[in-house]
Amino acid sequence: NLVRNDPNGVAQIATFLEDNRPENVWAQSIAAMLINVGTPEAQDVIQAYYFNGKVDEILLRDVLITVSTLENPTTDFVSTVAAFASDKGFVEQETATLILGALLHSTAQENPEFTAKWVGQLEDSLLKSEDVDNTLLYLSALGNAGQDSTFYSVASFVDDADPVVRLTAIESLRKMPTAEVEMLLEQRFNEESHETVKMAIANVAMERGDENINTQSSRTEARLANSYNWSWGTAFGSSRASVGTNAYLSIQKEPFYANLVGGSYAKIFGRHYTLARAQLMTQKVSATTRRYYIDLKLVGNTVYHHDSIRTCAVNGSGVLYRGSVSLPGYTSPPIYIWGPLHVRVTARPFFSYALVLYWNLNWCNATSANGYVMLVPQISFGAVGSVYASIYIARAGLSLSISVWAGIYLRLYANLSAGSSANSLRLDIDLLTRVSMNISAWYQTRRLTWRGWRWNGRHSRIIWRYAFGMRHYHLNHHAI
Repeated sequence: NLVRNDPNGVAQIATFLEDNRPENVWAQSIAAMLINVGTPEAQDVIQAYYFNGKVDEILLRDVLITVSTLENPTTDFVSTVAAFASDKGFVEQETATLILGALLHSTAQENPEFTAKWVGQLEDSLLKSEDVDNTLLYLSALGNAGQDSTFYSVASFVDDADPVVRLTAIESLRKMPTAEVEMLLEQRFNEESHETVKMAIANVAMERGDENINTQSSRTEARLANSYNWSWGTAFGSSRASVGTNAYLSIQKEPFYANLVGGSYAKIFGRHYTLARAQLMTQKVSATTRRYYIDLKLVGNTVYHHDSIRTCAVNGSGVLYRGSVSLPGYTSPPIYIWGPLHVRVTARPFFSYALVLYWNLNWCNATSANGYVMLVPQISFGAVGSVYASIYIARAGLSLSISVWAGIYLRLYANLSAGSSANSLRLDIDLLTRVSMNISAWYQTRRLTWRGWRWNGRHSRIIWRYAFGMRHYHLNHHAI
C-alpha cells in the first residue's frame, strides 16, 4: 500500500533494481510486491527489468508464476507474455503459455476483442498439436483462460484414449460459464471408466457448485475393485466461509496406477475455490518404467505441469510461492574523513517467506510402493548491517548479516503393499530452525548513463561465516 499510494514509489523501485541488481530471492520478492501493486507503471517495471532477457531461468520462472495472480494486466503486458508463449526458443515458453491463459481470463471483460485474438491462437495451437505434451499444455492454458468460445474444442478431448488427456480436458472446463459444461460433466461421469478421471469430474463439479454430481461422487470409491483408497481433510471456519486442506490417495493394481492429490481451498457461501493444489499420478508402462504426470495449481490456475516416462523411482521439488515483507531500514548521516571520502552505517531488517513442494516415490514393485509428498512453509527473518566508506564514484565496506530460518515440514508418507496388513500412512509434522551469520567485504563502482550516475552491481565475498546448526523438533508423527 505504501508503494501504491506513493506517486514516486514505483519509480524508486525501478531505480533500486537498476542500481543494485539484487540477488534472486530479493528480486523475486520485489516482483511479487510490484504484482501486488498491479498498476500499469508497476507492470512496466516488471517488463523492463525481469522480461529483458538478463535474469536467470529460475527467477524468470518464479516471476512468471507469480504474474498469474495479477488482477488487471494491461494489453501491453499480456502481449509481452504472449510473445514469450509464441517463441519456441524461449527458455520458459511452456510456463509463459500457461500464464498467458491466466492473464487472458483477467482481460476478457475489459478487452474482449484483444482476449479473443490470443485465446483463438491458443485454441488453434491445441487443434494443430501433434503430440501429447503440446495437447496437455494448450488444454491447460485454455483452462486457465476459461472462455466459452473454446468449449467445443476442449470438449473434443474428454473422450481421448489417453486418460491424462481426458483428465486435463475435464479440468480445463472448470472456469467456463456455459451451462453446457454441467451437461457434459454429468454425461462423462456416467461413461468414464478410469477412476482418477471420474474423481476429476466430481472435483470440477464441486468447484462449479453442481451438487448432482457431488452426491454421486461418494459412491465412486466404493466401486473401486482391487484397490486401496485413502482420504484426509480438515477445515476451519463456518458454513458460510471456511478454509481447509485435504489430500487423497488412490491405488489400483489393474490397470496399475496411483493418484495422489493434496491442496488447500476456501469455501464461501457454498462456492469452492482452489487456493493451491498438487497432483502426482503414475501409471505402469513397463517393468522398469512409469509414466509420471504432475500438475500444480495456484489460485485456480495451472502454473506447472509435467508429463514424462521415467524409471520407477522419482523425486523432485518446486517453489509454489515466494514473497517478502518490506521493512524500514536506517542509514546514518555521512561521517567525513577526508575530502569526499566519508563513512556511513546502515541497518536493514528483512522478512521473507516461501511455500515449497517436495515429492519422492518408489514404485518399482508392481505390488508395493513407498514415497511421500511434503509441503514446507518457510520463513526467514533477520537484519543486515553495513559500515562503508564512499567517494563519488566508488564505495566499499563490511556487512554483518544475521538470519533466522524456520520451516514446518508437513510430510505425508505412504508404505503400501498389495494384500498386506502392514500398509501404513503417516503424517509427520516437524519444525526445523537454523541461525546463521556472516561477514562479507564488498565494493561498488558508479557509471554515467543518460539518466545520470548509476551504481553497478555489488561485488562481495564472505570472509567469515558461522551457523548455530539445524535444530529439529518433532511436533507430530501420526499414523493414519
